Amino acid sequence: MNAPHFSHPEGTQSHGHLPATGVIGAPQLLAEYQSALSKVEQLTITANRLDHERATVLARLSSLSDQLAIADEHPDHGELMHRSTASEVALVTRTGHLAAAHRIAQASTLVTRYPRASAALREGELSVAHTDVITTAGNVIATVEARARYEADVLPLALEMTAHQLKPHAKRLAEVHAERTIDERYDDARTGREVRVTSLDDGMAKLTATLGAVEAFAIKDRLSRIARVVHQDERRNAHATDAGGKREQDKTEQPDPRTRAQVELDVLVELLLTGGSSDAAAKMLLSASAACARLAATTESRGKGNGSSGNSGNSGDPLAAITGRVQVSVPVFALAGSHGPEVSPYLSPAELAGYGPIPRSVAMKLAGGSKSWARVMTHPVSGAVLAVDRYQPSEDLKRLLGARDQHCRFMGCITRLDRCDIDHTVAYSEGGTTSPENTGHLCRRHHVLKHWKFMKHSGWHPVQSEGGVYTWRAPSGRHYRDTPKSSVRFRPHRPRAKGRAPAEANAPPGF
Repeated sequence: MNAPHFSHPEGTQSHGHLPATGVIGAPQLLAEYQSALSKVEQLTITANRLDHERATVLARLSSLSDQLAIADEHPDHGELMHRSTASEVALVTRTGHLAAAHRIAQASTLVTRYPRASAALREGELSVAHTDVITTAGNVIATVEARARYEADVLPLALEMTAHQLKPHAKRLAEVHAERTIDERYDDARTGREVRVTSLDDGMAKLTATLGAVEAFAIKDRLSRIARVVHQDERRNAHATDAGGKREQDKTEQPDPRTRAQVELDVLVELLLTGGSSDAAAKMLLSASAACARLAATTESRGKGNGSSGNSGNSGDPLAAITGRVQVSVPVFALAGSHGPEVSPYLSPAELAGYGPIPRSVAMKLAGGSKSWARVMTHPVSGAVLAVDRYQPSEDLKRLLGARDQHCRFMGCITRLDRCDIDHTVAYSEGGTTSPENTGHLCRRHHVLKHWKFMKHSGWHPVQSEGGVYTWRAPSGRHYRDTPKSSVRFRPHRPRAKGRAPAEANAPPGF
């Protein structure tokens, strides 16, 4: 992100899109900055209100389509009428037919099934992206009563988060109120596992695989880590020096022009077509297969690596040192095998970091001992991290922070942990401790932003409070709050036995 530019005192130079209007004092510029920020906020509220008005009209169109089909006695129960409506909406909005049909369906669901979320959109407090997340996650809920409880739980979160941040929370909450468990739906969904090829232009095609979320995220992680090794090796080669301190230049070897994404794809092709163990695979994976070999040697010299897989003993294959990693959070009662009416309200779904709820049966298999999986036990009510795999203290702190943060802790940012730094909230040089209460993950972009000086002070100043809650002060003077994803929990809904007094504390059995 480019830092803001200010006019030079001499008034001889203008920056960015600001006109050269002479000397402007910093207080006046800051006041104008704050005014412009408020204007953006008001325009966003206005846009949200217009989106609600459009959703209301689209929902009415859907209802009218039903009524017209009934009045005209359509034998197809209105299917063609709705298809016709979507086509005409697509024409007047200059969008695709499928996009128009999706927009109508989302609008109808919002207006007819989620009155409180619809009202928040009408008031400009939520965006249509937020309401889409709420309605989509709620598709697994069958009854009006359960849907109302879900809406009451998810709405406070929606008012504090970006739509992208909200998605895993909404999915988790919907699971609590779903008629069928995710384990039951997962068994049905697995029957749809497949690989498809879609033809594209210019000699290209798209390969799409439908598989379990855990496997998919682990595959993507392994591809990303191999690609990172390739790029790191390329940079090392570019800066290599000989014994005399001079740069080594091999004119026959050109720098690798591929992007990280292109390297990931090339790695995928080689692993699938050659199995990743042949000499041809090693040559084509890296102009740089030596990088993987070095990583394998480093891992071997350290003994058991951090999260090495069970098949890492495949000697001779440098790629075996690079495994896919995922983080799965499992409620402690599930790990303990607890059952019964007193415990069942607290048996919330297990979660895959960056995705959301996964079947408990899948999570339990991962928690069974495979070194490939980072195991995190959480308190079923507070969501606090109770334990992680046991390592040396410094490594244990990293795992604890990873389990708590799950991504960058700047508001709205979900950059993965492997692309983040562990930052001291209060600088170590200023007496800050290396402890969970004073450390957290920041991606490179927002780490730099934290240390950027604005008017001789930190541009974005964080304060960390109990439970890893960050409160950021922006250069504008506004304050923004970020709560770690792992600590967001809600009071379980469970029927109370007749004549039984309510519990004094919202604590499950054994706590």
